[in-house]
Amino acid sequence: MGMASTKYWQLVKLFRNYRKRQVALFVVCVIAVLLNLYFVYQIQEFVDVITAGATLATIWKSFVRILAIGIVALLMGIVQNRMWHTFRYMLMNQMQTMMYRKLLMKKAIFYDEHTTGEIVSAVMNDGSLIAETAGISILMFFLNSMQIIVILGVLIWKNALMGGIALVIGVVYFVLVNRINGSMRDTYKDYSQNVAEVNQHLTEDVKAVLEIKTLNEKAFFMKRFHEHVWGRQFDSAKRLVRLDVLAYGVNNFISVIFPVTMVLLGGIFLWRGMITIGTVLLFYTYSQKLIEPLNNLADFYRGTQVAVGAADRIHDYLTDEEEESCAPVDTDVVTLSVDIDAFQWKPEDKVILNGIHEVYQGGDRIFISGESGRGKTTLLKLICGFYPVTQGCIGINGTDVCRMSEQERFDRIKIQFQEPVILEGTLRENIALGDPFADAEIEQVLRLVMLDGFAREHGLDYAIQESGRNLSGGQKQRLALARVLIRKPRILILDEATNGLDEATEAQVLNNILEYVASTQSILIATSHKPAIQGICNRKLEL
Repeated sequence: MGMASTKYWQLVKLFRNYRKRQVALFVVCVIAVLLNLYFVYQIQEFVDVITAGATLATIWKSFVRILAIGIVALLMGIVQNRMWHTFRYMLMNQMQTMMYRKLLMKKAIFYDEHTTGEIVSAVMNDGSLIAETAGISILMFFLNSMQIIVILGVLIWKNALMGGIALVIGVVYFVLVNRINGSMRDTYKDYSQNVAEVNQHLTEDVKAVLEIKTLNEKAFFMKRFHEHVWGRQFDSAKRLVRLDVLAYGVNNFISVIFPVTMVLLGGIFLWRGMITIGTVLLFYTYSQKLIEPLNNLADFYRGTQVAVGAADRIHDYLTDEEEESCAPVDTDVVTLSVDIDAFQWKPEDKVILNGIHEVYQGGDRIFISGESGRGKTTLLKLICGFYPVTQGCIGINGTDVCRMSEQERFDRIKIQFQEPVILEGTLRENIALGDPFADAEIEQVLRLVMLDGFAREHGLDYAIQESGRNLSGGQKQRLALARVLIRKPRILILDEATNGLDEATEAQVLNNILEYVASTQSILIATSHKPAIQGICNRKLEL
């Protein structure tokens, strides 16, 4: 737990830039809480003024004062509520933004070790929880502690015995709720893990929905999802429910017993003439107001424990990847050396690639062939530097690609994978991705990939739906290729990049790529199960 706590406090430091805003919110909250308590206290005095037989003028004056205090307290409460929730969402947004930025810098192996569901759950759930705990919960702790101290101080000042009894009841209740909340930590962690697994299942099934339909196996996938949701996830949910019900019972029991005890004792002291009716009312009202901050403090403890567990899970998400530093790589010429004595994913795994020793120069067009499973896509990923070669080295102009920063590496290398990523947005946005390309540049690259007719018909502001649902498979591949070519790669890698194109379109696109490679003296590396792309290559690597 010590290491997890250390990780949690390291993550809390990420929000130091919000410290001034946090202090301002704390001051506003203190004023709002004190005004609210003072308003309740003034009601007690108003009752005493009436029961003491004061004049109408005195009663009216007291009423106006209480009304004014109540209005100010209400307005301050509104301001506090707005600032509180705005600050909460700002913290959550900052954490989600930080985690997303760090994720983009992670190496490929990170994504091999984490499922999509785990990553989504970490960013959207665990990250948000830590953000709230770091920025909001600490304020809640101090505010509720202050409120408890003020309430108990006033009650003890009004009547030491009744105030002491309120203190004892409050302490017992806090300890009891704290023990219940402590039991929730492991149960909540287990439930969160099950939710992440369900998210992963759902993500995979949504992506594969067409395959599920065509395989006519909806019943199998429905059964699998049903068993997970109503099996492990529901079992952990039931354990949470039992603890929540116990907490609910204790909370409601004390919510009834505490105020009733104060009224009963107050009635005895009132009968003996030791306190006034207003004081009885004050004890009743303040005892109710004491329950909420006690609950909040228990929630703070529980929330902190859960956040510590979350911090242990997501700490690696927020650590920086160390990038190698190396001498600048010459950009005017390009030489790619591939020396792979052996490559395997793990020491105990079989060797996937071995005995590859090739040197390629600008203008070379290499076709990589081999049966399925022989490592073609793996080799392309190694050339991109996504993974280090187990035994050997892949270099650009003599520099190991794994020692180059991602910025340097992908300034030179561009790859189009088998499944292109198409974003929801305009045609222009899908190509530019925020870079300041002129429309003329975009139109030129669209001609290279034979999408210029589509652009003339629909315009560059044509709205593309999520995942390119309103585009054909071939259009999506050509759009992704345009996105790559406009960035003028020195090493262009195509992994089954034209398998969605008809023969005529493919022939024209490949001819344009051939002209691009010749004019820029770039290196083309391609894999494909279609013969056309092999026809434009002048070298071949058989795996």
